[in-house]
Amino acid sequence: MAAVVVLIALALPPSPRAVTHSAAVDPLTLKGALHVHTVKSDGGGTMDEVAAAAAAAGLTFLVITDHGDGRGLQPPSYRRGVLCIDGAEISTDQGHVVAIGLKEAEYPLAGEARDVVEDVQRLGGMAVAAHPASPKEALAWSAWEAPIDGIEWLNADSEWRDESGASLARAVLGYWLRPAAAIARTFDGPSSALARADELAARRALAYVAGHDAHGRIARGGPEDYGRRGIPLPTYRALFETFAVHVALDRALTGDAEADAPVLVRALKRGRVFTGIDGVARPARLMFRATSGSASAAIGDRLIPAGPVDFEVQAGGPPGATIVLLHNGAERARAPAPGLASRMVAAPGAYRVEVHVPGAPGTPPVPWIVSSPIYVGVAPVGPLEPQPGAATAPVGNDWSMEHAEGSGGAVSVSPEGVEFDYHLGPIGTSPYAALVHAVAVPAAARWLSFGARADRPMRISVQLRSPAGGGAGQRWRRSIFVGPAGRRIAIRLEEFRAIRGAAPAVDRAGADSLLFVADTVNADPGSSGRLALRDVEWRE
Repeated sequence: MAAVVVLIALALPPSPRAVTHSAAVDPLTLKGALHVHTVKSDGGGTMDEVAAAAAAAGLTFLVITDHGDGRGLQPPSYRRGVLCIDGAEISTDQGHVVAIGLKEAEYPLAGEARDVVEDVQRLGGMAVAAHPASPKEALAWSAWEAPIDGIEWLNADSEWRDESGASLARAVLGYWLRPAAAIARTFDGPSSALARADELAARRALAYVAGHDAHGRIARGGPEDYGRRGIPLPTYRALFETFAVHVALDRALTGDAEADAPVLVRALKRGRVFTGIDGVARPARLMFRATSGSASAAIGDRLIPAGPVDFEVQAGGPPGATIVLLHNGAERARAPAPGLASRMVAAPGAYRVEVHVPGAPGTPPVPWIVSSPIYVGVAPVGPLEPQPGAATAPVGNDWSMEHAEGSGGAVSVSPEGVEFDYHLGPIGTSPYAALVHAVAVPAAARWLSFGARADRPMRISVQLRSPAGGGAGQRWRRSIFVGPAGRRIAIRLEEFRAIRGAAPAVDRAGADSLLFVADTVNADPGSSGRLALRDVEWRE
């Protein structure tokens, strides 16, 4: 017994350092948790149980993100005084998207990351790249060209994965007496995730958030184990007490969850966010402002300067705490806490704050506070979106259909175009139905252009196929959204992505088929629909 006591004493992390603040708590800044799982997927607690843990940890909001496809979401609610918003963690081909504040999806959201992000935003939600620097390759984010709204600069589930066995053993022993500090001890300064975030924020607005990825347990299996409790470590409360996301609202909450949830989501999407690691020091508070002339900006805002810019930061910290002001990830100024004031001729870009405390865990040490940026200067203007040129050749109206056994449909061709009625077979039959046309891609073609309309919102896979490679040949695809309103769509050939082992770029000379495919990436087995196309043509 004495040996156990000695081991725990040796493993015990320092208590979180107490911070004295002179400023009062801002009632418009909420403290909460993002990226939380319940028994609906692979978590160990019900939403009510998770909300109770959040309330005990002093949180005021939760964003639940069970694994899913954007459907089956519950309306916002208050539970134990905590505003609970039901979102989803959506698996894509290039990583996971944390979807926040979206309306119910009309079809399963899946496939390429750029398409899932497009759908989440079309449904009014915020798309966050989850655990972008996970040591587990299948979880890491790779779709850096996708227009995400935010990025997890810290993900608790990723942080322990690169720890040594000895480090994890110390964390487990220390957890029994100081759980928040023990969990924080596994954190490192996430330099690669922050570098990626800074690179993106230099070009466009981006929210820097921390994801709890809380499960309330260590599962003993895969998806088949969903809903079972496993080993109940770390608890939701312990993880919620380790760090929190602080969000500055533009108005006070009313107590009506349906009215309050959009206020919180809007502030998150604007990047009015900072993170504080409470397992290192507590409480974390931050004021970050930039002014120039009569104009001023807070976190998440854009400032158009009229001369030099004054940056002001207030962040009380423990003795030795240091405030660092960064521009596009590079340090521009530093000062000891509790305040930094710096006047400079500010180059355009993203300015954010980190607060560092001595003795913080990790290699490099994890920052105690990380803010989203203030943006200085006019928003960067990217290259003009390319537009299709003159038509090179019509595709024609010689359409046919391919389908799996159990799937099927009908093709109707008229002078106005083609209509494709399809139905997908039951699960287990690899259901798909495709509208097919034999084509030769003109040498001068750079775009595929067409008008499209559907009987309901759907996502269709547009594919080019080459017989080269044997078997089913090689294919390249680009997914498109189509709805009852109809729209004109133009796809650059460079946007088509290889399926499986195909060469990255479309085999222009070898492609002999154009397909519009309905399958179970974005539709349910047994579902049906109608797609109408007109004026399908190649353009320069």
